[in-house]
Amino acid sequence: MIFGSEKALFSSENSRKLLTAVGIDSLDAAFQQGRVVFDGRHDHKQVACVSVVVEGDPVREWHGLNLLRSWGLSAAEPLALFTRSLSAASAVVTAGVPGEHSLRELAGTSFFGDLDADSQDTLVHEICRAIHIIHDRGYGWRGMDARHLYPERRSDGGYRIWLLDCEGVHRRRNRSAVDRDIGRLQKSLRKSDVPEAFIRRLMEGLHRR
Repeated sequence: MIFGSEKALFSSENSRKLLTAVGIDSLDAAFQQGRVVFDGRHDHKQVACVSVVVEGDPVREWHGLNLLRSWGLSAAEPLALFTRSLSAASAVVTAGVPGEHSLRELAGTSFFGDLDADSQDTLVHEICRAIHIIHDRGYGWRGMDARHLYPERRSDGGYRIWLLDCEGVHRRRNRSAVDRDIGRLQKSLRKSDVPEAFIRRLMEGLHRR
C-alpha cells in the first residue's frame, strides 16, 4: 500500500512528453527504470540517455543542478522531480551529459598520457573556472570529486566540464569550505591515480586567487 500523495515536477512540457513516451511518468516508474538508454528528442536535441537518481537526496540534487546551470555551468540537465508526501522516497531524472567518462575513469586509460601541454593547460583552466564560479558565488560543493567531473572535448579543441552529483552544493559560511572542497578533490584525484603532475598544476590553478 502506498501512503501519501505524489507530485511530479517537469522542467518543461517537452520534458514531460519525452519522459512519458518512455514510461517515466511517476515515482514508481522512475525507481523501476534506473538508467534508461533510448533515442528521443528534447528541446530539438538528441538525447542519448536519461539518468534516474534515487539514492542520496534527489530533491537537493534537483535544486543543486538548477542552481549551477543558472550560473552558466555545464551541469546535467534536470528533466523531472518525483516526490511523495509522508515518505522520504523521491527521484530526479536528468538528461545524460556529453562527457562520456569522469576524471576518475579517464585515469585508467591513456587519456592523461596523451594530453599535450596546451591541452592539459586548457583542461586545468576549465576545471578551475567551474570551481571558482561556485566558490565566488559564496557556495561550496561537498561532491567535488574526480568521479563527478566529466570533460567533453569540443570541436575547437577545448574542453567543457560537466558536473554531476550536485546535491552537496550549499551556501558556505567561510573560506574553510573552499579549502575543504579543494582538499577533497585533491584526495580523490590521487585515489583515482590521476598523474601527480596534472594534480599539481590543477592545485596551483585553484589556489591562484
